[in-house]
Amino acid sequence: MSTLHIVSSSPFDSNAFSSALKTASQGDAILLIENGVYAAVDALQIDNLMSGAMPDVTHYVLTEDVDARALPRLRNNIAKVDYAGFVALVCQHHNSVSWN
Repeated sequence: MSTLHIVSSSPFDSNAFSSALKTASQGDAILLIENGVYAAVDALQIDNLMSGAMPDVTHYVLTEDVDARALPRLRNNIAKVDYAGFVALVCQHHNSVSWN
């Protein structure tokens, strides 16, 4: 049973993203929303967090939240989804967990 981990806090302000990375299992997905989208930025601090991530966990970012924050270049391994994609992800996974 797969889980969608929804992260809404910045990795620079909380440990929500690192906790989601540690908890996620094979076949799970992590969706970055609100200030959680800062974890999608291509930065050394994020590289260090991602180094321990399970390789079979897919990472997504909500496009509207990225656009609202005018973020610079994002990591290559992050897929963009809109609100319809957000709903599709919730439907694809058996469980959802919100990390604040």
